[in-house]
Amino acid sequence: MKFDSKIIPYAGWEMFLMRAFFGLAVWMGSPVFLPYTSQPHPNGLAHFIDFTALASPEFFGPLRALLLIAIVFYVIRVWTLPALTVMFGMVVAAGSLENSQGAINHTFQCYGLVILGQWLVSAWSTAKGSAARVFDPIDSLSLQRLGIHAAKVALVASYVTSAITKLIESEGGWIFRTVNLAPQIVKSNANSYVNALVEPGWLAGAAPEFIVHNPVISSILISGGLFLELFAFLALLGRWQAAIYGILLISMHEMIAHVMNLHFPTFQNLCLIFLVNIPFLVCLTIRGALRLRPRAA
Repeated sequence: MKFDSKIIPYAGWEMFLMRAFFGLAVWMGSPVFLPYTSQPHPNGLAHFIDFTALASPEFFGPLRALLLIAIVFYVIRVWTLPALTVMFGMVVAAGSLENSQGAINHTFQCYGLVILGQWLVSAWSTAKGSAARVFDPIDSLSLQRLGIHAAKVALVASYVTSAITKLIESEGGWIFRTVNLAPQIVKSNANSYVNALVEPGWLAGAAPEFIVHNPVISSILISGGLFLELFAFLALLGRWQAAIYGILLISMHEMIAHVMNLHFPTFQNLCLIFLVNIPFLVCLTIRGALRLRPRAA
């Protein structure tokens, strides 16, 4: 079977809502302030750039205002390339500083990749045209669709990379080491309780015992998550494939959250926005209901 990703012919209103929800997610996910005056464990560009100036409210405040303006321009497709440049720069800078404190936050990574995918499309379009198009408010539907497609590619690539990393780090034995997850689940829930007094749920308590006593069945069940990540690119086959795959990925994250108390709301939000596309499903449901409505005599 030949794999062929499809650029879905989204309607203009669909893409506007996708951009609006994504812009809101980036804004809500960006820090209000960064109280880090040092980079003890440099991460990413922090190896080469000192981002500690972001800890100054006088410096970071105007940057947040600039980010808000950029998000608005991104949503309405005005000065798209400069807007995406500001968004990407802010996410990378804030993420580099926060991730240089000794712990890694995945929020900035996936947001940055999704922004980068759209930035590349916008930059490619600008390079094909004249320099004046950098600030051109006119944008074709085909170019918008290509930008949304690039965002989806970046999102599913994150999952595929995660699966490949698991296989590489475990030398191909990840599936057969499922029993090792039992102590990890206990440790993760204990850590959450010590840090935030979060009581583990029934599933979090039952899962380790089930894994220890049923290693083969557990391997089969848990390997489903690995293959779901590994073949995430199947979400690019079409509109319904994206919606179904998005729901499966969100369900996987929910299961992980209940078992290990590890939450990935950023990835879930991105799946909802770019894969599931709830506004379209609601619109489709309404249209179907109107068709089934009995006509007046």
